[in-house]
Amino acid sequence: IHEMDIALWGLGVDGWPETVSSTGGRFQWQDDGQTPNTQIASFRFPEAQLTFDVRNLPTPPEGGGAVKGPNYVGNIFFGTAGFLVLDHSGFELWKSSAGDVSGEAARGAGAGNREKYEKAVSEPGSGEPTEPHMKNFLDAVRSRDYSSLHAEIAIGARSAAFCHLGNIAYRAGRTLKMDRNARFAGDAEANDMLTRKYRAPYVIEMEV
Repeated sequence: IHEMDIALWGLGVDGWPETVSSTGGRFQWQDDGQTPNTQIASFRFPEAQLTFDVRNLPTPPEGGGAVKGPNYVGNIFFGTAGFLVLDHSGFELWKSSAGDVSGEAARGAGAGNREKYEKAVSEPGSGEPTEPHMKNFLDAVRSRDYSSLHAEIAIGARSAAFCHLGNIAYRAGRTLKMDRNARFAGDAEANDMLTRKYRAPYVIEMEV
């Protein structure tokens, strides 16, 4: 959820995606696990697309490489003139030398090749990133003032929901269309996966 939250924040998109699709499987490990250890989920918006890639097998550094050490967890934002690599250790901004070229011309110019990009900014992080995050949460618990949280509860709930949407698309095995109310359009089977039947007295109200 942490990286999903950053991805949605960086894209600056509101609401829900138009479609959700996911594929993957459980590879290499010979065990009784059912959760995929390799999974890709795609969320399509009118103005952007978010692709979330999860794998627990060895992986090389992504994008231009990590700022400090291997970036096994992080985000890459692709723009019209370059891309941004962001992880817990800092960020790198790579500017494309073919940034003013688009379409077939860009592909012909080799715009996707590593040598066509120039590292414009490299900014390592400072300190331990988890400490202020946890301090903010604990301070809000002690004060019982949720408005002091750095992220609104609704934002965190939405980011968590996106993770569930990707898993539902994986379990359904097909591309799912969404409506504005965070429901799957015309798909009762997928909607049944949005929640489960609670066992009394452990029941959570639909509206809180």
